[in-house]
Amino acid sequence: MSITTLFLLAAIMAVFGVFGYLKGVRWAISALLLLLVIFILVEKRSDTIASTINGLYLGVMLTLKGGLAAIASGDLESAAALLESTTRPVTEQNRQMVLLLVVLAVVGAAMLLSLVWKSKPSPLGMLFGLAYGYLLSAAMLPLLLPGSGGRLPIPFLRAAAAPAPGAAAAAEAASTGSLLNRLLTSLGDPQSIRLVGWLLGFIIVLILLLSVRNSAKSGSKKKG
Repeated sequence: MSITTLFLLAAIMAVFGVFGYLKGVRWAISALLLLLVIFILVEKRSDTIASTINGLYLGVMLTLKGGLAAIASGDLESAAALLESTTRPVTEQNRQMVLLLVVLAVVGAAMLLSLVWKSKPSPLGMLFGLAYGYLLSAAMLPLLLPGSGGRLPIPFLRAAAAPAPGAAAAAEAASTGSLLNRLLTSLGDPQSIRLVGWLLGFIIVLILLLSVRNSAKSGSKKKG
């Protein structure tokens, strides 16, 4: 796991931890379950998502360009030619971006849901919000950071990424370079990354506790 992945993970978990606390446990659980479904589809059935989007698009374009009328009149060759000339929106080149947009659309739906549901702040909601942030990071980061650097492990769904072959040799070679190279190499060491992860986790918990404390103080002042 790279330093960039750790910082993005910490930021996303902190944001949704606070958001889950403010919006309550009902929203946090519902949003987490919805995101879990989409995560499984993106992870295991990305081809199905791509073919479904392409099929819906082709159906709409077939209707707008008169393809259904051609089918109804028995002119199947014209309908087939129309389908062949229509460009599919999802290709191998843009599939990653389309899947990212699908994940972001689900996040947007969860945000809209938070506007509808009125609930009180809840520490349990904060915990589910942290889980939501982690799952969202696991869904988004591999699409934003291609390779194993952004792949976060998910129990029963995704195993931890194995280190790239030759990484140790590359790190050893880099350590013989400049001071900056040695510093970057030391930051890339698994023990250093683990230490940074614990530090970021502590910062997240501290930020969340301060947010909860400030929210409780604001609530008591309003009651007073």
